Amino acid sequence: MARTILRELKHGYIDEEITSNMYVATHGKNTIITTDDSTHKEMEEDMTFALELVADNLVENCFINANLIAMESLCALLDGWSTDSRISLAAANNILRGDDGTHQEIKRSILQYVCHPCHEKYFHNELEERHCLVMHNLALAALANMLQIFPESGNELQVIVKSDEWLGDKGLLAVLIEELHFAETRPHDAYHAMRCLNAIIGVSSDVKSRAIELGIRNAMDISQNVGHCRHALLARESDIGISMV
Repeated sequence: MARTILRELKHGYIDEEITSNMYVATHGKNTIITTDDSTHKEMEEDMTFALELVADNLVENCFINANLIAMESLCALLDGWSTDSRISLAAANNILRGDDGTHQEIKRSILQYVCHPCHEKYFHNELEERHCLVMHNLALAALANMLQIFPESGNELQVIVKSDEWLGDKGLLAVLIEELHFAETRPHDAYHAMRCLNAIIGVSSDVKSRAIELGIRNAMDISQNVGHCRHALLARESDIGISMV
């Protein structure tokens, strides 16, 4: 469905042939939207096409509603509960590694919104502020979905996060920890930041040590207090994080 919506945004029409062949297959808790003769190879092709459409609408489309739908669609594609987990994992791996131009564009867009300051002084008007705040939250959710889809026993995530992009003074680890300090005013953002942190803290002792150097314990105390007061999901993730460090 997300693919069809993105196609309409890009080209201005709906491909009736594609929509007529769609059905919803349910496997346990996973709902997979696919075609009636879909194979794993075709699902991978669908993933590639969906990522290309996401990249087009995130990077090249000047309409903010197209950007928004693209990021929402990306969140769904990367969610192992709403998409086949094999497809979500493949998409996450491709994006985080930035293997080609399309994946690099998507990764760059996600990180741009994750790292964008949320203070009102950085916006020209109220519309821009509202749009960027929503995109910031969705980008955090997309990043969390990507990080959490990796199996705990694998080393793929360790290879990805052990870099200056993640562990540097202005790296993503520092950005995510800083996000927790604003849990009082943006608890939903803090929740997704905690999801990200919980996914990477345990990948290696180096990552955990670096997180402690950057003040993660104090930041998690803040998010935990806010969570137990008024945000159950944030409280749960904060409790998990504190138990890990």
